[in-house]
Amino acid sequence: MSDSIKNHIQKSFTLLAGNLSPQEARVKLDQNEFGIILDQQHEPVALITVGELEQAENQNVPTLLDQKSELRPTIILDSETTVKDLAEAPAIKLLRLGAHGAVVVTRREVVGILPVETVNKILGTGKFEPSGRVMGTTRGIFDGSFGGSPTTPRAKIICGECGFVNTVDFIDLNNLPVCQNPAEPRHQLKFSVQE
Repeated sequence: MSDSIKNHIQKSFTLLAGNLSPQEARVKLDQNEFGIILDQQHEPVALITVGELEQAENQNVPTLLDQKSELRPTIILDSETTVKDLAEAPAIKLLRLGAHGAVVVTRREVVGILPVETVNKILGTGKFEPSGRVMGTTRGIFDGSFGGSPTTPRAKIICGECGFVNTVDFIDLNNLPVCQNPAEPRHQLKFSVQE
């Protein structure tokens, strides 16, 4: 039996509605290091820290999901994902773009987080080392998916140009897709935070 990531999750986090102001979110975060921002459908959109909330507050960002929030990409994993699957999944490439780790869900309900330090520890690297593979639909099973059940959103990336929350099943970091925002003129997805 393979080791499941649910054996490694951290349960110290706060769920935050996306319409909260950074000030309100900081109060709710209290003693937790991480907050998980939820969209209107109560699905996780971003993993955020107190420091990022303070930065958003200093920049007068009105709400957590406002375009000016500069939220990092967030990896979403199903709780049944094994450590082996995580090690082989290209999703961890998003750590290179500043993702704080992964939000872990069971049937779309948040059950925990895997901070980047925990990901490094369970993969035995001590430091994130992305594989050289490109994610896509024409490669092996883990080249095209982010791990977890097929009904689990794979990754949430907030476009740095328009603020739209994009849900992606695969991504080539060298050839970013078109933003999914139907209300804006077509444009390439841009990351809010560049590391």
